[in-house]
Amino acid sequence: MKMINNKNILISLILAVTLILAALLYFGYISYLNYEKAEKSANNIVFIEKIDNVLNLIDEERDASAVYLADNSDKELAAIKKSREKVNKSILDIKRFIDSDEEFILEKKRIKSILENLEYVRTQVDVLSSDYENILIEVYQKKIIEPFIGSAKLIATNKIPQVLKNNFFDYLYTIELKENIANERSFIAFVVARNTKMSNRDFKLWDTVLANEIPLSFDDIDDKILLSKLNKKFNPKIFTDIGNDERAKIFSNSLKGLYGVPVKGWLDATNKKIEYIKSPQKILFFDIQKRVNEGISEARNTTIRYAIVSTLTLIALFVLFVIYRNLNKDRQLFEDTLKNIETVLSHEQQRELEDIVERKDTEEIYGFLVKTIKEANQAKDLFLANMSHEIRTPLNGIVGFTQLLKASELTPEQEEFISVIEHSSDNLLVIVNDILDLSKIKAEKIELESIGFDPVVKFESAIESYGARAAEKDIELGVYIEPDLPAVLIGDPTKISQILVNLISNAIKFTSVTGNVDISIKKVEETDEDVTLEFAVSDTGIGITDEQKDKIFEAFSQADVSTSRKFGGTGLGLAISSKLVEMMGGKLDIESEEDKGSTFFFSIPLKKAEPNIEREKPDYSRYKIGYLVPDINIKRAMSDELKAYVEYTGAEFKAYECKTLLELDEKDLPDLLFVNHRYCRRGDELEKYLNLNIKKVVITTGDLKPMLEKVEDKIDRVFFKPINMSKILKTFEIIFGDKSILEENKDQDSDIKFDNTKALVAEDNEINQKLIKRVLEDLGLDVSLAKNGQEAVDMFLENRYDIIFMDVQMPVMGGVEATHHIIEYEIGSSADHVPIIALTANALKGDRDKYINEGMDDYASKPIDLDEIKNLLKKYIKIKDDKADTNQPITADLLIYKPDQAETLYYDRVIKDMGYVVETSTTKVEFLAKLKHGHYHYIVFDQDSFGEETESIKDFIKNKGAIPFTFKE
Repeated sequence: MKMINNKNILISLILAVTLILAALLYFGYISYLNYEKAEKSANNIVFIEKIDNVLNLIDEERDASAVYLADNSDKELAAIKKSREKVNKSILDIKRFIDSDEEFILEKKRIKSILENLEYVRTQVDVLSSDYENILIEVYQKKIIEPFIGSAKLIATNKIPQVLKNNFFDYLYTIELKENIANERSFIAFVVARNTKMSNRDFKLWDTVLANEIPLSFDDIDDKILLSKLNKKFNPKIFTDIGNDERAKIFSNSLKGLYGVPVKGWLDATNKKIEYIKSPQKILFFDIQKRVNEGISEARNTTIRYAIVSTLTLIALFVLFVIYRNLNKDRQLFEDTLKNIETVLSHEQQRELEDIVERKDTEEIYGFLVKTIKEANQAKDLFLANMSHEIRTPLNGIVGFTQLLKASELTPEQEEFISVIEHSSDNLLVIVNDILDLSKIKAEKIELESIGFDPVVKFESAIESYGARAAEKDIELGVYIEPDLPAVLIGDPTKISQILVNLISNAIKFTSVTGNVDISIKKVEETDEDVTLEFAVSDTGIGITDEQKDKIFEAFSQADVSTSRKFGGTGLGLAISSKLVEMMGGKLDIESEEDKGSTFFFSIPLKKAEPNIEREKPDYSRYKIGYLVPDINIKRAMSDELKAYVEYTGAEFKAYECKTLLELDEKDLPDLLFVNHRYCRRGDELEKYLNLNIKKVVITTGDLKPMLEKVEDKIDRVFFKPINMSKILKTFEIIFGDKSILEENKDQDSDIKFDNTKALVAEDNEINQKLIKRVLEDLGLDVSLAKNGQEAVDMFLENRYDIIFMDVQMPVMGGVEATHHIIEYEIGSSADHVPIIALTANALKGDRDKYINEGMDDYASKPIDLDEIKNLLKKYIKIKDDKADTNQPITADLLIYKPDQAETLYYDRVIKDMGYVVETSTTKVEFLAKLKHGHYHYIVFDQDSFGEETESIKDFIKNKGAIPFTFKE
């Protein structure tokens, strides 16, 4: 730090880094030029390889032309045409390659001249010219083949790196040697095919060709490994001997014209010689190609390294310039900051700071500031702790006495009031905790829970307490929570509820009288493992501008100063909510228009419980539900939430205008009418609707409730806003008195006893021990407790139990290890297996399979759920049901339910003919009524009519003492 603050040292650093950067850029440029040169070398090698290929094809064309000139056969003419096509394609490929690279622009003229000579010699062959020497030697060899070789030599001399030249010229000599042999091959093939004596000129030409046939020599190659490979593939003596027998025969018969060697035999011999040369040629080419590619790679890597180091050096130089530019400004800002800090320090701290500043020790000043800030934070934490204690003391009293009131006899209205007090107290406790967690949030140390909860019940509870506050300002509070949400989700319900409470509180605060606040919780995405929920809170309040949106989520911030003066509040709620949403994997956002309102929204993923529990859907499809409104066209008077909840139950929903409803015939009236008290509050405005011969429910608020005292005897039910799903279902249950079979079954479950059943509970937490012991004893079980897995194993060996509840994580020995010991004992002693139920705080997908794979039979999640424990006991223990009355008279031997009347009649006749007493039903309502009130030995019903409720129907039948069977398509 001191070094950076010294201007002279900083300037020296800048100069040094600048020089280093210049050197790096220079050498980087040189490296890049080497890379380009290496790339060009690779292209040159490709070009020479193409030349070699085209020469091989020209040799084939020359051979075919030589034989054709001698015997004029159609077969050789076809061979010539085929060879020419190959040569044309190969030369076209070379022309394209040259055109694509400016380095080969000088080769264009050479290729043009070669093509002209090729066209000429082909014309001579086509007209069967007798001047074979001109065709085969002068044109093919000297004007076509040798220019190609010359081009390759020129490139090797001027454009190939020095380190590769020796190997490269050896490679070029293999090409020359092949072409010399090919020249002899075509000339002698012409002579043999012609079957005439050789002239002196022929002998002279042959001698010239043979004189150029010098075997390969690799004396100039320094690479011993490469030299060894070449010597293995090429032997000068073997090379010289190839084709000598054929030459000798041809030479000995040259004066007779009968050569004794067929044209094919001569061609095969010379081809064998050329193939012998190709082996070392390939070795040389691959070595050259490998070394060129290595050179390219090395040059490229060197260039990249220089580029990276240069970039880092440039960044370092930029940083130094920035430091230099801001040095004076930072010094002044630092001094001004110290002066401002002095005003909030004690006298002793001020003197200490002055001494440090005089010494001009920057590190010491920073150390002093860190210590001062820590002390201030400690003082703040102490204040928050004391404040929390003072708030919690009366709050605990409220919560405690609320619990006592709940245990006493209450009217439904009092129960609702107590519920509001309870949930409001819970929310207040959460707020106190969040204030204490503010410092943890900033330090990112706050922890989220991961527990199972019912989203509908939890979120309705969080919202419910704001119904009274909304009513005080005559605000219409709309609540829509999607009914199809899973019955159990995994997450932090307390933190999510706190976010909702903050958003709803703000919405009501900033919405004027007679405004609207709408809360929406919907499922936007669902997989096998999780559900993504979208939360939105909309209001018709003051709204904010686009500029104010940027700071709305900052701690202790509101839209402007006047907002805080008019509406109150610290602006802390949105900051906490935003951070919590972010921690849960979402983002809190806002859409707003000034003077029109705002919508705060966020989406978060929540895990499903394992196994996933679908919400039970009631069936009220036989009922018609009405809603009274002053005018259907007034949107504010309509209740979309009520309509959605009613239709979810299968009931028919219809809105009625006041005048229209009174004019209807009694048969056209709904079975149940919801009346919004807000629109019927004057005089006898409400009473005229209460005289209708239908069920009536009044939706009211706390301030309007006293107005109902005179007419309360005409009202079937009163509930308070806001409208939610639970209130609608409770209303239907009370009004229609028609509990579903599932609810009846739950009522029966409350009296189920498991007498003479011994249970072993292995649990190390004392509170959890007391809880599960109380739950099991209330169900009639005899419970023994073990504090750890080892103790559980010992007690199992000494006693006999009907079921074991095993905590997974315990001291001394865990639940999984204890399970292994118990199962080993059962197998070794051939004892009956005792069901083992895992107790775990986890409820994620896959946990059940994991514990079952360890030998456990099932599992129950914490916190303990009474219904879950009952279901497990019913699954593994024989039920002793106090409600089952075996002395009840039997209504009939068999009850049959089938919607099809013809099938029902058939079954009725057949079974009656067998001597049994039978009752039948063809409607669902009739069957359920007989099921509730009758007593039978056997009951057979149509499974498709009940769908997911089939298992609940079966359980109900069993609890009645009958045996269930189903018809299944």
